[in-house]
Amino acid sequence: MPNLIIINVFLGAVDGISICAKLKSDVRTKHIPIVLITAGLFRQKDLISGADALIEKRFDIKDLTVVAVSLLN
Repeated sequence: MPNLIIINVFLGAVDGISICAKLKSDVRTKHIPIVLITAGLFRQKDLISGADALIEKRFDIKDLTVVAVSLLN
């Protein structure tokens, strides 16, 4: 099992919001923190999906690192 999952909202055939919601509704994976990478247009829907954090595209890798470390601690 992963300690952290980072998902892009736009994945093609399946979107990151649906994957996040599915993982958060499964007893085996709901404890895993999920970070959604988003264009910022879907903030409300992203949060409803159960994401633990959102990072808007055009982010600095340092920002993602800070979020990841805080979720893992």
